[in-house]
Amino acid sequence: MSRRNDLSLVLDTVKKVRKRQDARGVLLYSDQEFQYTSRQYTNLLKRDGIQADMSRKRNCRDKASIENFFSHFKTECFYLHSFH
Repeated sequence: MSRRNDLSLVLDTVKKVRKRQDARGVLLYSDQEFQYTSRQYTNLLKRDGIQADMSRKRNCRDKASIENFFSHFKTECFYLHSFH
Protein backbone atom coordinates (compact mmCIF):
# COMPACT_ATOMS: atom_id res chain seq x y z
CA MET A 1 0.00 0.00 0.00
CA SER A 2 1.08 3.54 -0.60
CA ARG A 3 -0.23 7.05 -0.34
CA ARG A 4 0.28 7.45 -4.09
CA ASN A 5 -0.36 5.27 -7.10
CA ASP A 6 3.01 5.85 -8.71
CA LEU A 7 5.38 3.79 -10.83
CA SER A 8 7.40 2.47 -7.89
CA LEU A 9 4.24 1.14 -6.21
CA VAL A 10 3.20 -0.69 -9.37
CA LEU A 11 6.67 -2.17 -9.98
CA ASP A 12 7.07 -3.23 -6.34
CA THR A 13 3.66 -4.91 -6.39
CA VAL A 14 4.49 -6.95 -9.50
CA LYS A 15 7.85 -7.94 -7.99
CA LYS A 16 6.20 -9.09 -4.75
CA VAL A 17 3.76 -11.27 -6.66
CA ARG A 18 6.65 -12.74 -8.62
CA LYS A 19 8.44 -13.73 -5.41
CA ARG A 20 5.38 -15.55 -4.07
CA GLN A 21 4.48 -17.53 -7.17
CA ASP A 22 5.28 -18.19 -10.80
CA ALA A 23 3.48 -15.48 -12.74
CA ARG A 24 4.17 -16.76 -16.27
CA GLY A 25 1.03 -16.72 -18.36
CA VAL A 26 -0.87 -14.44 -15.97
CA LEU A 27 -3.12 -11.84 -17.57
CA LEU A 28 -2.71 -8.55 -15.69
CA TYR A 29 -5.50 -6.04 -16.21
CA SER A 30 -4.85 -2.31 -15.89
CA ASP A 31 -5.97 0.99 -17.28
CA GLN A 32 -3.79 3.21 -19.46
CA GLU A 33 -2.33 5.49 -16.82
CA PHE A 34 1.35 6.40 -17.12
CA GLN A 35 2.51 3.71 -14.67
CA TYR A 36 1.13 0.92 -16.85
CA THR A 37 2.43 2.30 -20.14
CA SER A 38 5.98 2.95 -18.93
CA ARG A 39 8.94 1.16 -20.43
CA GLN A 40 10.02 -0.25 -17.03
CA TYR A 41 6.58 -1.79 -16.42
CA THR A 42 6.41 -3.27 -19.92
CA ASN A 43 9.91 -4.74 -19.64
CA LEU A 44 9.18 -6.22 -16.20
CA LEU A 45 6.06 -7.97 -17.50
CA LYS A 46 7.83 -9.29 -20.60
CA ARG A 47 10.73 -10.61 -18.52
CA ASP A 48 8.35 -12.52 -16.24
CA GLY A 49 6.03 -13.79 -18.97
CA ILE A 50 3.06 -11.72 -17.76
CA GLN A 51 0.62 -10.48 -20.37
CA ALA A 52 -0.72 -6.94 -20.01
CA ASP A 53 -4.40 -6.32 -20.72
CA MET A 54 -5.59 -2.72 -20.97
CA SER A 55 -8.90 -1.12 -21.73
CA ARG A 56 -9.09 0.83 -24.93
CA LYS A 57 -8.98 4.58 -24.54
CA ARG A 58 -12.36 6.14 -23.78
CA ASN A 59 -14.08 2.75 -23.67
CA CYS A 60 -15.16 2.05 -20.11
CA ARG A 61 -17.21 -0.97 -21.21
CA ASP A 62 -14.14 -3.03 -22.12
CA LYS A 63 -13.75 -4.33 -18.59
CA ALA A 64 -17.15 -3.56 -17.13
CA SER A 65 -17.58 -6.99 -15.54
CA ILE A 66 -14.28 -6.89 -13.61
CA GLU A 67 -14.83 -3.26 -12.61
CA ASN A 68 -18.25 -4.25 -11.30
CA PHE A 69 -16.76 -7.16 -9.34
CA PHE A 70 -14.17 -4.99 -7.61
CA SER A 71 -16.78 -2.35 -6.81
CA HIS A 72 -18.85 -4.97 -4.99
CA PHE A 73 -15.76 -6.49 -3.39
CA LYS A 74 -14.70 -3.17 -1.89
CA THR A 75 -18.22 -2.40 -0.70
CA GLU A 76 -18.80 -5.79 0.89
CA CYS A 77 -15.34 -6.54 2.27
CA PHE A 78 -13.04 -3.58 2.50
CA TYR A 79 -15.35 -0.79 3.63
CA LEU A 80 -16.79 -2.90 6.45
CA HIS A 81 -13.52 -2.78 8.40
CA SER A 82 -11.83 0.00 10.32
CA PHE A 83 -8.05 0.18 9.96
CA HIS A 84 -5.78 1.83 12.49
